[in-house]
Amino acid sequence: MINALRAEHGLPDATEWPMQSFERFVYFILVRVAYEDPDFMELTEANIREGLLRAGYLEIEPGYRGVPA
Repeated sequence: MINALRAEHGLPDATEWPMQSFERFVYFILVRVAYEDPDFMELTEANIREGLLRAGYLEIEPGYRGVPA
């Protein structure tokens, strides 16, 4: 999912994940997705995509321009 999102914005495949956005992503997934949904069973691609976007994953990537390529 990370590389698909990166490709949409003209960025190369990821080789690292900055801790700044990783911590935000994990918080969103554990608290906002898993904890707040009493019927939670598994993550979806949509959950992961939303988590990446909410964590600001793209904004701190060199070369990110804010609009899909």
